[in-house]
Amino acid sequence: MSWNTIRIKESSKGKDLIILVDSVSTHNFINVSVIKSIKAVIVKSTILAIIMANKNVMLYDAQNPKFTWFIQDYESKADLRILKPGMCDVVLGVDCSPILFYFTKMKISFRKEGRMIELRGIIEEARI
Repeated sequence: MSWNTIRIKESSKGKDLIILVDSVSTHNFINVSVIKSIKAVIVKSTILAIIMANKNVMLYDAQNPKFTWFIQDYESKADLRILKPGMCDVVLGVDCSPILFYFTKMKISFRKEGRMIELRGIIEEARI
């Protein structure tokens, strides 16, 4: 886990999700296996090319429009690009501003619609 992401565990439509909030991404993604398991809609969209950290280019041409999820009593909706199976269920890019990331406390704070939102990430204990 790099220090530009915070993992949050939540659920949507009865399915537990691992949500990765990425401070360097501006796009939102959902794993195709999650979409299939909750029987959500997949629609074709304009092709989006993303350069990954390893310099590979990934092309995305499908999305789930207006996916709704709850994170710690905060409801949100967004169009989520379809992500191939991987390590997490949802990747959320930063699209609201200003947003504060507290990596040492694994918290994110931002103001949305006049309300201060604070999300708490998963804190893992060190193991030997």
